[in-house]
Amino acid sequence: MMGDFKQCKGAVIRPDPDEVIAENKSTLTDAFFNDPTGTDMSKLFATRMEIQCS
Repeated sequence: MMGDFKQCKGAVIRPDPDEVIAENKSTLTDAFFNDPTGTDMSKLFATRMEIQCS
């Protein structure tokens, strides 16, 4: 089964905070800026790993 994943590529995605804010400024609220840990918006800033296998 391990042989099925020989053609995998991974990429670490680190969002640019300024870009995230610019793209989402219509949905950002004062509450977000006052308490960034208490909102789901923090997920937009999370570093993530994307993996594609063929």
